[in-house]
Amino acid sequence: MSDSEKRAQRVSLLRVEFEKLLQFHAESFREIDAKAKYWLTACLSAFLGLMGYGFQNAEILSIYFVVVFAAVNTSLLIAIYFFASTLGVKMVLSGVLLPGTRKFKDIEYFLENDKHWAELEVDQTQQILDSIASNERLNAAKSLSVRYAEISLFRGVPGSACLAAVGTFLYTAACPSWLAAATIVRSSATTGAAVVAGAVIGAGFSGALIVVRHYRDPK
Repeated sequence: MSDSEKRAQRVSLLRVEFEKLLQFHAESFREIDAKAKYWLTACLSAFLGLMGYGFQNAEILSIYFVVVFAAVNTSLLIAIYFFASTLGVKMVLSGVLLPGTRKFKDIEYFLENDKHWAELEVDQTQQILDSIASNERLNAAKSLSVRYAEISLFRGVPGSACLAAVGTFLYTAACPSWLAAATIVRSSATTGAAVVAGAVIGAGFSGALIVVRHYRDPK
């Protein structure tokens, strides 16, 4: 067996190994997308349910619940954004090398002899390597979006709810008696201010968790 034949054989073996990695990427993408779709559906349902309940009962709810609902919904909205971003990332590449015009005449050159066929195998292997590099970047982007969404959902939602409740309690306790009483019999402006305060708490807390995780992750 000549050196060129040995090289062609080794290229073929390497291509088989690289194709296994492409299959792994495809499976990983499917798993990430399935998780994102599941939690996106759950988050959207919870978000719309809380929004509807809040709009219907805002005037009769305690000021604590108004602030907490706004904080929780804001954290849910952030989670929804990142889950949706996960599904919006480009799909996995197959690594298949196709002729430019999709016509048979474009591949006739590679069928002429073994030398030209060996060139095709090298080009195919390079295409696979390019696809692997692209898939690794996209897989990292998908994983990052899911990780941020999970932080906002599993840590941001309960954390912002507790922070909103505690913050509202401390605010009403520190206020003059007439202002604290105003939180019980509220005007539309007071309700609006409570919603804004809750939204700020939810966005700030979830955002802070995401930023901390971003700088803690290995680069």
